[in-house]
Amino acid sequence: MSRDIIVIGASAGGVEALQELMRQLPRRFSAAVFVVCHIAPLGTSRMAEVLRTASALPVEFATNEEPIKLGEIRVAPPDRHLMLEDGHVILTRGPKHNRARPAIDPLFRSAATEHGRRVVGVVLTGLLDDGAAGLLAIKRQHGVAIVQDPKDARFPDMPKNALAATPVDYCVPLRAIGPLLVKLSEERSGGERATASRVLEIEAKADVGRSVNMDNLGKPSGYSCPECGGVLWEVDDPELLRFRCRVGHSFSVEGLRTEHQQISEDALWAAVRALEESANFSRRLAERCTTQDIRPAAEEYERRAARDQGHADEIASILNRRWTEGDGPVNERQ
Repeated sequence: MSRDIIVIGASAGGVEALQELMRQLPRRFSAAVFVVCHIAPLGTSRMAEVLRTASALPVEFATNEEPIKLGEIRVAPPDRHLMLEDGHVILTRGPKHNRARPAIDPLFRSAATEHGRRVVGVVLTGLLDDGAAGLLAIKRQHGVAIVQDPKDARFPDMPKNALAATPVDYCVPLRAIGPLLVKLSEERSGGERATASRVLEIEAKADVGRSVNMDNLGKPSGYSCPECGGVLWEVDDPELLRFRCRVGHSFSVEGLRTEHQQISEDALWAAVRALEESANFSRRLAERCTTQDIRPAAEEYERRAARDQGHADEIASILNRRWTEGDGPVNERQ
């Protein structure tokens, strides 16, 4: 059994890294390559065209239900998860992962479930931790796990989180990944195909939007899904904490933390807006009462305006202080 299924995930800084990796793959490469790079869901993407200019292999956007083709590269198109099933490519607008579609984990999980030992997973530069759970699934199915050395990555978060989640086989600079893939694709993986775990099978089904019994996946967490507002289940995995709602939206720890930060910031800015509007309205009423020579009412409205404006300034100060004290922008996205 050859290691002939290569799945690659990248995010921030990923276009340049993928171009460099494509240059390293020879024309006679004996594996099928599947790439997910986080891209905007709307508009037209030139990702396949950009990678094609750097590759000796054919590069195209994946098309739904096309057969897996060795020696060719397929790229996830905008707003579609790319997955593998029954020897074919599957494209779906299934539930988002950390609000991303395409996402890396669905591709990695589907490859691990379907092809086990044949799979080589690669996590490149990026923010947050998409790819960590998927790479762990590949490793558990006896595939090979490769991570770009964080010191070599333009954005080291994704490689660091993958390393924290998975006992990887290789952590190497980008320049070494292509030759390593060539070497691995020429090896025999050996051994029987591993049986996918119950949790992996359930998550792979949920990735494509199929209905699953969430109680077989874990336990309700008490947190709500930032995407749809439903209950999040804590996935029953002692090695890597993650969450998924009934309709399939999934969040890693870092993804959920970032969403909570974003929600809290949005709520606080909404409070600033509401308080400033209230202060402005009270000032207008105070002016009106002053014009009509109703001094007690005017003074009361002025007090209310000062109170609301003071609260608004206080909240805005807290938000601005969070930035200057080094917390970073809470709306940071992959």
